[in-house]
Amino acid sequence: MEETNGQALADSADIADSAGVSSNTDDADADRVKSGRVPERAPTRRHGIWLAGCAALAASVPRRSVGTWGLVLVCVTAISSLACLASEVSQFRDPAVVLARQGRATVGARVRLTSPATASNSFEADCQARARLKGIRHDGVDAGSAATLTLYADQPDCAKLDDGEAVAVKGTLEQARFGIRPLSLSAGEGMVRPVARASPPQRMVASMQRSFFSVTEGLSEQGRVLVPGLTIGLLGQDFMGPTSREPVDQTFATLLQRRFKDSGIMHLMAVSGGHFALIGELVRLGCAWLLLPRRPVSWLTMLAYVALAAAMYPSDSVLRALVMGVIVCLARMAGRRPQALSALSWTVIATLLADPAMARSFGFALSSASVLGIVLCASRLAGWMATLLPGVLAEGIAVTLAAQMFTLPIQVLMDPQLPLLSVPANLIVAPFVDFSTLTGLTALLLAGCLPRVAFAFAWASSCGTVVMRWCADTIGSRTHATMPWAGGIGGALAVVLAEVVAVLSAQAFLRWLRYRRREDGVDVGSRFAPNPKSKIVTWLGETRQMLRQNEDGAGPDDGAVRTGPN
Repeated sequence: MEETNGQALADSADIADSAGVSSNTDDADADRVKSGRVPERAPTRRHGIWLAGCAALAASVPRRSVGTWGLVLVCVTAISSLACLASEVSQFRDPAVVLARQGRATVGARVRLTSPATASNSFEADCQARARLKGIRHDGVDAGSAATLTLYADQPDCAKLDDGEAVAVKGTLEQARFGIRPLSLSAGEGMVRPVARASPPQRMVASMQRSFFSVTEGLSEQGRVLVPGLTIGLLGQDFMGPTSREPVDQTFATLLQRRFKDSGIMHLMAVSGGHFALIGELVRLGCAWLLLPRRPVSWLTMLAYVALAAAMYPSDSVLRALVMGVIVCLARMAGRRPQALSALSWTVIATLLADPAMARSFGFALSSASVLGIVLCASRLAGWMATLLPGVLAEGIAVTLAAQMFTLPIQVLMDPQLPLLSVPANLIVAPFVDFSTLTGLTALLLAGCLPRVAFAFAWASSCGTVVMRWCADTIGSRTHATMPWAGGIGGALAVVLAEVVAVLSAQAFLRWLRYRRREDGVDVGSRFAPNPKSKIVTWLGETRQMLRQNEDGAGPDDGAVRTGPN
């Protein structure tokens, strides 16, 4: 394996050397690499053992002295903090990161792609893809590396970048200017050469996605942009592949994306728990019709989750939903009732242990925070609003408010503004999301074998995205759709403070209103809303009273006044 990696690095260096590309680093930087002061591998295993030991130490704190919640808090804090620390130390000492920290350098590298190629967010390249380094060669010296990076390339090299493939690249390595990946590698023209193909499942997914995008080319402009985004989490203008039509107009796509953000419905274009909930419900309904026992149902649901995650564009929200779905399936398989809060907690801990860099991911933080808000607050808000609004409307508003309360501080870190009309926007599009998602997933499944049938489902999905576009254009184009806000940590803390003040003010107002009504002589109690529990209690009480009367020898009508003849 090491010989193969070294040969690939040598081949990538030979490609560049034949083109006459020279290094951009000075002699001192080259001597640092040659002198052996740069470690060949990041010490991830040692830090993992240290992290596990510290977590076990935190778990050994006596329950009586700290309490259950204190124990959980200590364990979670120790695990997350040490995981982030281990990731930072490993990343800081990685040979590629050390080299890039000294300045831009021309290197030969062997990388494994972890995402398909998409349109570049930089004007200096045509496409980009996520990748993980396997090794680098600089000035004839090989060094192992495990750093993640963003790979930039130009046509026609973009066609060689498929998810899961290993490629040898000659290009410029430097520190990333934005994003959670620490490095960026800009490939020279013609300096990308595949060295290992992706696995058969990954090649099948890539073929299915290309067929799906070919099917969506027959849709309107909004359908070409939104249907792929709603279905697999990749907007149509970001797809890099063969096309029979003109590419999507970038001005139209950029404006549409901006209006989706301003109206507060951009989260629909990211695959998250909604897709997994739909697929899981369909699998459970089919298994219930077949009368399958609990364990096969859990296994089939888990396999459906894995297949769905593999077919989607890889993202942090997909990872969160997949891990949480698997944990829920394992709980059902063990005969335990799944608890959303516990499943979310285990999801965050397991994800940070497997990939501590996720602690800096906005996508993972937004996905986890929205689920946390829904789990903790949605049912309470819905119960309070159900006394004032219809049940469906109350539930929709409660879910939106609960998710926004927990995600707004994170959103402010990304974009310092507040979407003021996101609640009505989400209520408008909510009835069409599930329909468009299901029809889009059906089109994705059939695109490779039945393209005409797949186009019919894709067109049906675009009928739902028409409503979403209208909502974004109507709400997102208004000047008062968003409110400017302070950015950074200060802005996030200000949002948290504003939310706390709003909640306390609402509670204080309700208490003052009840106090004033009592002063006016009105006995104000809690509003009575019939619910299954109260109905069951009433029924049991009346049944018990009737049975007691029958035991005493009195009929249920003996105490009634009779007006008819004897």
